Amino acid sequence: MSHVYEEVLPSKEQSFTQPTWGWQKILPVFFALISLATPLIFVIEFVMNGLLRPGYSPIRQPISDLELGPLGWTQSLTFVICGLFFLIAAIGAYQALSPILGKIRSKISLMLMLLSGCGLVLGGLFTEGVSGHPVAWHDFLHILGFHLLFDLLSIALLVIGSSLLKKVGWRGFGWYSLATGLLTLLLIFGPYFYNHGRWTAPIGGLMQRFMEIEAFVWYVFLGLIQLKRIRR
Repeated sequence: MSHVYEEVLPSKEQSFTQPTWGWQKILPVFFALISLATPLIFVIEFVMNGLLRPGYSPIRQPISDLELGPLGWTQSLTFVICGLFFLIAAIGAYQALSPILGKIRSKISLMLMLLSGCGLVLGGLFTEGVSGHPVAWHDFLHILGFHLLFDLLSIALLVIGSSLLKKVGWRGFGWYSLATGLLTLLLIFGPYFYNHGRWTAPIGGLMQRFMEIEAFVWYVFLGLIQLKRIRR
């Protein structure tokens, strides 16, 4: 495990230049904590919310189903709050990685990650429709939010990963970013190329949770990189 950690996270000599005291050091701490905490908040909330819903199946049902019912507002609020936190994390990623990625790629990845965070906010503001009822306009906005969140995050990780592969000392995190982006896209679109996703229906909730967790763990590693920089 320690070997994997050292491979993904750059060494001290390969990390960023030493920041000065003041806001230049406080802000990276803030960004790092947001990157670390947001995925944990997201996962803990949907696990607890699912346990409090009689008859809810996390194996079969998606997380968005938790937005329905009397306690649905708690899941919607979590989507909005975590989406706003991911916007902050995107700015932190830009601040941390722009010296490595360069001007153009860092701005492209920033815009993609900002739109990704907006997608989660959109998913919280507009809930999915109730199963068995006609498709409503808010269904489309909710689905749009889902694809903004994960499609654009995946593309951002491909941009970041392909750039880091060219940097000595960053190839481990570059390969990890590429693998995460590709796996997320595969988990989003793969089932629809095989019998229109019908084979995944009995375990759709489980697959969605795996996809979301493996994608959001990237932010955790980013936060660890930022903290490693600050500790020096």
